[in-house]
Amino acid sequence: MCSFMTSTATFLVLLGLVAPCGASTGGRFRGSANVAGEANTLRVETGEVEFSLRTSLEAMLRGGDGPVAGRLARIEERLSQTFQALPKNSVGRLAPRAVRYLVHGYFGRSHGWLIKGLEPHGMQANVSEVHEVSILQARAPALVEALIEARRSGRGLALEDVVAMVAALERLILDDSVALLEAAYGLNGLSVADALEERELHEVLRSYLVVFEMGARGNLTDGRRHRLIKQKLERKGAESWRAIVEFEQDAAQNFDYRRRQQSNPFAPSHYTFWDASHI
Repeated sequence: MCSFMTSTATFLVLLGLVAPCGASTGGRFRGSANVAGEANTLRVETGEVEFSLRTSLEAMLRGGDGPVAGRLARIEERLSQTFQALPKNSVGRLAPRAVRYLVHGYFGRSHGWLIKGLEPHGMQANVSEVHEVSILQARAPALVEALIEARRSGRGLALEDVVAMVAALERLILDDSVALLEAAYGLNGLSVADALEERELHEVLRSYLVVFEMGARGNLTDGRRHRLIKQKLERKGAESWRAIVEFEQDAAQNFDYRRRQQSNPFAPSHYTFWDASHI
């Protein structure tokens, strides 16, 4: 899928967990507004993680031609060559460090995502369980570490284990990015059922990036506060605001160019939620 959230050129993706390949170590905009008050963060619980992982593993075991099986086959194809090249233990499985390297490389090559905490020297303290992890802070490395610990039992991970892990993590992240886009609509007083004018589209995309940048400090329901933050960033001419505007305008223009054959050049442009999620 080529989208605002999944483009390989994306320098801001997925709720504070990832930064663009080649971005600064911090991977965050400078000059962010400091938001007081309790953050309204989205959260993922153990059940979500387990369900996503179980779905991937069951599809691996069943095989077949279903959509999940097809997705897993594509992931396996992309991982297989690197997996074969990495050093393994006596039973042909990867150690946790090699798994992190493999997962890190997959998301960088496939999506342009650099997942914080999976850099070669960036892994945090070991995590053996996932109970409730903020998606706006450290879910990805915690999830990967937890799955490594849960699956290896001193034996390491096989290729099918890594494939299932990547599929579970990829699905959770993409689902969350859609939820954040829905919140961006609400912060602008819009419904996902609305057909947006071009001006409204730009405001929604900017809101998406602002809330993403603010991470755990972001409030997903207070539209008035959100508008004040955007106005403050624009008024100050902050580096972060200029980057947001430039990025979302380029993304919208690229989308318009791709669909030029299907649109009427003489009619005003309108954008559905599907359009916004694919920009």
